[in-house]
Amino acid sequence: MQLFAERFREGRVAALDISAKAIEALKARFAESDLKNMVTTYEADVLKMPLEDATFDLAWSSHTMHIFVDPVAGVCELARVVMPGGRVAIRKVAYSGRLLPLDIGIGEPGIESRIQAAFTKWFVADRFKRGRVPFGWPRVLMNAGLREIEVILFFFQVSTPFSAMQTEYLRKSLRGKADLEHLDASEKATLLRITEPGTPDDALARDDLHFTDIATVFVGRV
Repeated sequence: MQLFAERFREGRVAALDISAKAIEALKARFAESDLKNMVTTYEADVLKMPLEDATFDLAWSSHTMHIFVDPVAGVCELARVVMPGGRVAIRKVAYSGRLLPLDIGIGEPGIESRIQAAFTKWFVADRFKRGRVPFGWPRVLMNAGLREIEVILFFFQVSTPFSAMQTEYLRKSLRGKADLEHLDASEKATLLRITEPGTPDDALARDDLHFTDIATVFVGRV
């Protein structure tokens, strides 16, 4: 949201999340900013947004639509608040971020590959619980009535030294993977060990890390 606010200083930005914690964190980020008056926050469900029809030029969703039983309904609700001619953009992971060397000197080499396998297993099971969606995201946007569908790939990379914000994000992201139910107990222990700040095994204290991430953004016009 901060990037949108900085880019469109003459406009209005509405930030919505079902999590009260996420909304409070966003408010805290903007509390001392000169952009705070242009950002309005809402604690609400994306499927029931407290926003008027045809209000915005752009609706942006990042890593959210996959949680819905019917992602087409989610995209339809985003399109509802966009003016004719405006766009809906859906961001999805194309390649899960990689941070660690193949061998980190602790545990068995290749831990990130096993993390990805555990995540994929969980994700497939979770999607089956919600219901299968047997088509790609361009079709989701088309079924929601959007036109002029575009698929844009974004590549991000950064090497050490990381900024304090980057370090915090990468630490939380890596440590959070220890909660994956399909990950072996020894792998979970390794993750907790290498993400504990201030210890000799703290991976984020290394100076030889390189983070890469690829995301796909699916864009459609209302």
